[in-house]
Amino acid sequence: MSERSQISLDTSLFINNRYVTVKQIGKGGFGIVWQAYDFSLKNFVAIKELLPEFSDQKFVEMFYKEALIAKNIVQDNIVRVRHFLEDSKGSYCLIMDFVNGSDLENIIKRCNQYQNSLGVFCFNMHKYIKGPGLCQSHS
Repeated sequence: MSERSQISLDTSLFINNRYVTVKQIGKGGFGIVWQAYDFSLKNFVAIKELLPEFSDQKFVEMFYKEALIAKNIVQDNIVRVRHFLEDSKGSYCLIMDFVNGSDLENIIKRCNQYQNSLGVFCFNMHKYIKGPGLCQSHS
């Protein structure tokens, strides 16, 4: 875990004097996702932060292209990207709508506890995955 990530988990992190992190809500291969509060608009947002080890020009350009593509997708099943920024510490971030709920990994874990319900879950997930959100995001 990066030094910044460790600090952020222990104390709130201010980003550009507008956002304050509340908690880490996810981590992937290239970034960390934070729940944060936007003091300007007075609402919660999600901030996807590019990990420091991927801050070279190539990865920053890929991260920026992700923001450009995602900001143009307006669909109920897709989280909306609102802003791309470099913070005062040199980290690159996507500011997104915060959606309260469970991630797919946790849903699957809960479903595996109920083997009889797994068939129904898979059927419903198939309908959801084939929905317009996923198709729109990959077109």
